Amino acid sequence: TTKPIIIKLSPNVTDIVSIAKACEAAGADGILNFDFIASIAEVLKKCREENMIPTTMGIDTWGVDFILLDQNDKMLGDAVGYRDSRTDGMDKSVNKTISDEALYSRAGIQKQPFNTIYQLMYFKFNEPDVLERAEKMLMMPDLFGYMLTGEMKEEATIASTSNLLNPYTKDWDFELIEKLGLPRRIFGKLEMPGATVGEYKGVKVVLPAMHDTASAYL
Repeated sequence: TTKPIIIKLSPNVTDIVSIAKACEAAGADGILNFDFIASIAEVLKKCREENMIPTTMGIDTWGVDFILLDQNDKMLGDAVGYRDSRTDGMDKSVNKTISDEALYSRAGIQKQPFNTIYQLMYFKFNEPDVLERAEKMLMMPDLFGYMLTGEMKEEATIASTSNLLNPYTKDWDFELIEKLGLPRRIFGKLEMPGATVGEYKGVKVVLPAMHDTASAYL
């Protein structure tokens, strides 16, 4: 076939035929979207059915992906998975400001074409109106915590996957952010693992090391 094949599996889906037909009819353009909140609610439901109600809950996910929110805390579009090709060539745009070597020595993060830094540069050059409307950026586990509790907390280990964290100060690298022409306002205060986010259905939600690799290591 000369057509790309894109598959998205959602929780409890055992037959993808009807889903594939619906996607084809809708004219899917290859952007990878995801939604996991329903599965979190289902896990807690099953826990209650088994009388194993947790006292605390923490969320960790993969790195680099994020959502932008406007001044009313509304999402500016869908989340886009890092495997999407929209970041192609964005490293060259970053290299006009900083070399790969200097960026690595500054952030300590392996260069990957999908890192947050390149995703944000995509917005700068291709959807500047979205970036202009953005007031906050939440990495994926930060977003899930917000959706569950209504409280926004930004955790340091997941922020480190952005290529925009200063590992020495444990804060955003605002000098680099400004040099790249990214809006400083979207980068909020960072919290360390262990902080409380809020509650979801009576369960206390806390910040673990939200990057899945960091959680696995700990």
